[in-house]
Formats: sequence, C-alpha cells, structure tokens
Amino acid sequence: MKTIESKTSRSSISSPYGLNTILDDGSRVPLPLRAIDVRFEVVGDCAQVRLQQEFEHVGVNAVDVVYAFPLPSDAAVHECVMTIGDRRVVAQIRPAAEAKATYDQARRDGKRAALVEGLRDNLFELNLGNVQPGDGIRIDFAYALPLSGEDASRELRIPVCPGVRYVPGKAVGADGGTDLVPDAGRLARARIEAGHSDAAVFYCAGQLSGVTDLESPSHDVELVDSGDTIAV
Repeated sequence: MKTIESKTSRSSISSPYGLNTILDDGSRVPLPLRAIDVRFEVVGDCAQVRLQQEFEHVGVNAVDVVYAFPLPSDAAVHECVMTIGDRRVVAQIRPAAEAKATYDQARRDGKRAALVEGLRDNLFELNLGNVQPGDGIRIDFAYALPLSGEDASRELRIPVCPGVRYVPGKAVGADGGTDLVPDAGRLARARIEAGHSDAAVFYCAGQLSGVTDLESPSHDVELVDSGDTIAV
C-alpha cells in the first residue's frame, strides 16, 4: 500500500484493511484500527445495532486515515459520534460538497476532523483528519434494520468487512477508477489475514426477545436463555 504525503506534510494512511504502512522516512506505522465492538438487540422483526470502532495512533507524526466499512443496505443510521478523550462530537448531515469543504477546512486549520461518506448503499468511507500521536479515537454508529427471512424464521447479518465487488470498464488514471466506475479505487480494498499483527479485535454480543430457537451458521456462539430473552 502506498503512502502519500499531503500538502501539509502529514502522512496519509489509506485503508486499514490494507498492508503495512511505510512512511517516506522508512519507519513503519501500525494500522490504527484496534477493535470493533458490536452490540445488538432484536425485538420481533427489527434489530437495533451499535457499531463501535476504536482507533489508536502510535506513530510519531500526525496522520490522516481513510477507512472503508460496510453496513446492511437496508439499515437506517440514526447516530454517529466521534469521541476523542473527554470530547464528544456528534455528526451532522450535510450535502456532500458542503461536508467535504467543512472537513478540508478543519484539516487545514490543524483541527482533528471526521467525515463519513456513503460510497454505496452498503459501503461507507470514514476519513479521520489530523490524528495526533497518542490519540485514541472512538467512532460510534447506531442503526436500525428489519430482519429478513421466510415463514417464521428471521435472519440478522452484521457485516464487518467490505465485500469483493465486480468493477466493469477500462482502467483510467492511477487512482483505480475505470471509464464506467470512476470511483472504483475507493471500492476495492486490500485485505489482511486474521493473524496479522495489525488485525483488529472483533467483539459481538446482544440479546433477542421472542426467540425460541437460535443458530449461527458462521460462528460459534455462547447462549444464555433466561426465558424471556436469549443473550448471545
């Protein structure tokens, strides 16, 4: 993965799903995503999900971070909060051009800033600007979604890794875009193995009401049935 030097002489870490980042001076910066913590609550045919992403920058220079993450395509996000130390910043919805201009201005002013953009219905991009050495940053998303399924069965999926996408067209330029998909470079993310030193820790827990039978085809789960609810 390439490291790009910005106009303000900060290094840019692109895609925490990518490879080790090497700065121009030859030093290595561990990828800043440290943990993903998902908590959910299912009642009837609806689920409430809170996705918490924890970043920690252990380098010696300020960096800008670009991080892509998926959400269910039918999810409705109703909260986005950035926490840095004791400071809590609540996101506001703005037109794309206005939001980008506000973010860029904050970066130029030397302020820490965050910008979330929807690339597709189920893929988002998080930009963290001016992340300082020693910073611990937490990003919280809360969303609701209907459960899919047939007959009496229901299914809850919580995606945490962007899927591999088919990108048609001919390559145009050096940013990965094509003549049919100009932003293709933002959709294709490199991946690291679970055993990689920079791999993030993933936690997932929740509770379900009104469920009589539960199974997980993808992961081993621990269940505690209290009668009215099942803790997972």
